Amino acid sequence: GLYIIGSTGQGPALPLETRRTLCERICKTNNNRLPVMVHVGTISPYDAVDLAKHAADCGADAISSVPPIYFPVDVDLTFKHYHMIAGATELPFMPYHTGFANIALPPVEEYARLLKEVPHFAGVKLTEANFVFFTLLREHLGDDYVLFSGFDEMSGQAVISGSDGALGSWMNLFGPAFKKVDTELRAGNIKLAHSFTRVFCREIVPIMGIRASFMALMHHGMKLKYGIDLGAGRSPFHIGDVTFTDEQVHHICDAINEAAEL
Repeated sequence: GLYIIGSTGQGPALPLETRRTLCERICKTNNNRLPVMVHVGTISPYDAVDLAKHAADCGADAISSVPPIYFPVDVDLTFKHYHMIAGATELPFMPYHTGFANIALPPVEEYARLLKEVPHFAGVKLTEANFVFFTLLREHLGDDYVLFSGFDEMSGQAVISGSDGALGSWMNLFGPAFKKVDTELRAGNIKLAHSFTRVFCREIVPIMGIRASFMALMHHGMKLKYGIDLGAGRSPFHIGDVTFTDEQVHHICDAINEAAEL
């Protein structure tokens, strides 16, 4: 499926009209071939509500939103934010659990209960490195809701903790590798998942540590590997002047694909 206009899609950095145009073009081009989940999160929940209604009009299959950003809030206000957005349409809603939320979470059992009360709640994109929390959230939500891992470098550990799959930036560049490793791990091939995770972390974590490198590698890699020119970016990531050579990008891509035995 497609998760569009999120962090990698630079959604929060784009004007609302640009986000609407992107949603229209993607849904029209996709033409129902894949399920489309539209990220509608904004600073203002009123803007998010408008984007959610627009996504529904475009024929999207689901909507998602980050928690409140910029303004400090508590748990009560966070869930009122979710209720406003999720209640704006009849589409399935998936909160994006992420470090953007500067709130102290309630105990996981209470957190799961609050999530279930959100209108049209379908599951969570869980960008969470605490896998005790991840496991317990799966336990308290049960199997009727979807849990997607949001940390690409931890997607193997997330499988063990109960993920149904993953949504992440590097899936764009290494989708076939992640899909193979995920399938193999669920079939019991822990050795492959272990070696892939080690190589992926070795190659990617240092790059993620220098945030200006993230989009530079993504853009260069997509052009070399798939012939897709992503053009000039619009977010703060693109202000930097980090560059990669073809040789560097090929080395990283080859190492990760070889680790997946592709």
